[in-house]
Amino acid sequence: MIYFIAAGTGAVQRTVQDKEREIISVYDFLTTAQKDAVINDDYSTVTRAQITTAINNCLTAATGAVWWPPGTYRVTTITHPDKVIFHRGSGREETIIQGTSAAVMNMAYGTGLSQGTTFQDMAIRGDGAVSSEGTNIALDIDNVGTNLVRVQCTHAGTGIAARSLIGSNWHSVLAYGEDYGFRGLPSAAPHGGTESLMYECAVYYITCSTKDGNTGTGTGFKVDGSFEFAGNTFVNLSSEYVGNGIVLDGDDANDTGNTFIQPWVERVNPAGKAYDDNMP
Repeated sequence: MIYFIAAGTGAVQRTVQDKEREIISVYDFLTTAQKDAVINDDYSTVTRAQITTAINNCLTAATGAVWWPPGTYRVTTITHPDKVIFHRGSGREETIIQGTSAAVMNMAYGTGLSQGTTFQDMAIRGDGAVSSEGTNIALDIDNVGTNLVRVQCTHAGTGIAARSLIGSNWHSVLAYGEDYGFRGLPSAAPHGGTESLMYECAVYYITCSTKDGNTGTGTGFKVDGSFEFAGNTFVNLSSEYVGNGIVLDGDDANDTGNTFIQPWVERVNPAGKAYDDNMP
C-alpha cells in the first residue's frame, strides 16, 4: 500500500488511491481505444454510443469535480445527473463535447439537486459540421443555478436554451446558432408548466449571434412569451451580425425589471429589431 501525507501541521496519512479519487477524470472511464478516438478525433472504430455510456458512467460516479482532458467527445446526448458537479475542461478549443441528439448537454430538472453545477473552459457543440451550424440545442438548461465560465455553445440550431434559471452566474460565454444564440423558452417542466423563468442571474460578457448574420432572420438573444424574466443583470451583452438583436417577449415577473449595462447590438438586418422589449 502506498500512502500520501500533505505538507503542513496536522496533515493525516491517506492512501494514494483515496487522494487520487478526489477528482474524477473522464479518461478514467474510457478504454484505450475510446481514449485514442477522443484525443485524435478518429471515430472509425469507436461509436458515439460507447463514448456516451462512458461519460454517463463517469457523471454517475462523480461526487464533486470532473476533469475533461483535451479531446473531442462525440456523443448522442448527455442527461446530467441530479447532483452538483463542477465540470472543468482544458479550454474552449481543447475540450469539445459534440452531440447529435435533440440536446447535446441536457440539464434536466429532476428534483433540483444539481443547483450550482458549473461548466468551465469547454465547448459544447451541436450537430452542425465543422464550418456550419446545426438543428439541435447545444446546451439545454431546465434546472436552476447552472453556472458557465468561459464556455462556447455553437454549431447548433440554438446555442443555449434556458427553461429554468435562478441565481446563475455566467462569465465569458459565446452562444451561436442557426436560429438563436440564446433563447428563453417556456416549458412543460418543471412544476407542471407553472415555472419557466430566468430570475436573479448575473451574466458578464456574453456574445450571441446567428449563422445568417444580418441577411437572415435569426435572433441573437430571445425571450419567448410566458417566460418569466426578472431581476437579472447583464454586463456587456453583445448581439451582433444577426437578423434580430435582443427581443424580449416574456413576462417581467412582479415588475422587478432587468438591468442591461453596456449592451452592444450592431449589424442587424434592416428589417429586423435591434432591441425590442414587449414585456409588461
